[in-house]
Amino acid sequence: MPNFEKAIGPLWSNWGLRAWNLLLARDEIIAQRYSTLEAWKLALRQHLRVPGGPGEAWRENPGSAPLHEGRGFRHYVVSELRSITVTVSPGGNNVSIASMNGRTDRYDIQQRPLTEHFRQVLQAMYPSLYQESGVPTTVVGRLLNK
Repeated sequence: MPNFEKAIGPLWSNWGLRAWNLLLARDEIIAQRYSTLEAWKLALRQHLRVPGGPGEAWRENPGSAPLHEGRGFRHYVVSELRSITVTVSPGGNNVSIASMNGRTDRYDIQQRPLTEHFRQVLQAMYPSLYQESGVPTTVVGRLLNK
């Protein structure tokens, strides 16, 4: 079992139909999918602006995340990755994980204020793989982007 140091989420894929947490270890990343019921609960909580929700405990204690309870997950070996990119755009922010085999998985950030936290965590964990696209570099740009 990997020693997960950090976790970020919630992230979305498949046009908002799947929710994920990214569990981060130095040598691997696990994208852990929410169950359908958990994804619906999360979407409802975000719509109603209610704090908390499924997956929050896993992000606070990544080592406690269930990996074998019938949940879907994606496994990435860090040495086999080409890049981890955070993209900021008017259409929506996202995290992309690109493998050397050409596959790229994209995870959308529904809560834009979390983007800065995700940037800091990913840059600290994977400095040689981390990239940014569209991130404002001026103070005015950052204020306008919030």
